[in-house]
Amino acid sequence: MTPLTKRLSALDLPEKDAAVYLALLSAGTATVQEISNQTSVNRSSMYVVLDRLMKRGFVNIVNEKPVRRYAAAPPERLALAAKEKLEQSTLLLQNLATLSPTLRSAHKSSRFKPKIEVLEGAAGLRKGFESTLASKEKMMRVFSSVSNIFNSLPDYLPIYVRDRLALGLKMRGIHPDDYAAREMIKKTPTNFDEITLIPDECFKFPSDFAVFDDKVAFMSHNPAFAVSIQSKEIAEVMKVAFDLAQQEARRYRVDKI
Repeated sequence: MTPLTKRLSALDLPEKDAAVYLALLSAGTATVQEISNQTSVNRSSMYVVLDRLMKRGFVNIVNEKPVRRYAAAPPERLALAAKEKLEQSTLLLQNLATLSPTLRSAHKSSRFKPKIEVLEGAAGLRKGFESTLASKEKMMRVFSSVSNIFNSLPDYLPIYVRDRLALGLKMRGIHPDDYAAREMIKKTPTNFDEITLIPDECFKFPSDFAVFDDKVAFMSHNPAFAVSIQSKEIAEVMKVAFDLAQQEARRYRVDKI
C-alpha cells in the first residue's frame, strides 16, 4: 500500500477502491482493462469496486461506446464526503442529547433508571466541570467551544486546566478553531491530549458536552446551567458517537490542509 493509498483508506476507502480512484485520477479516463493493468485489482473484482465508487460519487461513467470508460471525480468530492459524515455525526450527538429527557420518562424501571441532575447558574457550570475531575478512566471526550467556557468561567478555567493536568486526566476534544482553543493547546503538555480543531466559520457550539466513565454532562452558557446524566448505556453510545465524530472531524481537517 502506497502512502497516498493509505491516507485515502483512512477516508473509508478500502485499499482496492483507493488504488482504482488514484489510477483514474492520474489517467483522466480509462476502461476496466486499463485500470486493471495499472492496479493489482483483477477484472472480476473491478466492477464491484467501480460500483462502490460510483455510489459514493467518486467515479463517473464518461463514455459508453465503443467501450465504457470511467473517470474520477475531483478530489474536492472527498472533502465534501468527509464533511457530510461529520455533519451527520454532529446531528446524531444533538439528537441523542435531546432524547435524554424522553428516555428518562419512558424508562420506568428504577433499577435501570438513569440518574439526572440539573445544576443552575455559573456555580452549576463550575460544579459540572469539577465532576469530570473524578473520572476513574482518566479520559474524557469533550465537544466544546473554549471561547464560550472562557467567557462563562474566566477565573475558573485556568484552575480547572491546572487541576486536570495534575490529576493526569486526559481529554479527547473537538473544538472550533479559534484563538482560545489554540492557546489552550499551547498550555497543554505535548501528546497529553488528543485535540481536533474544526473550522470555526462552519461549526458553532452553543453548548458543550463531556462523556466520561458512566456519565454524560451537558453545559449551557446562555443561560448558564449544567445537566449530568449517569447511565452506562447512554454514556457508551455517546462515546461511540463522539469517536465517530472525531474520526470524521480529523479527516475533514486533513482534506482542508
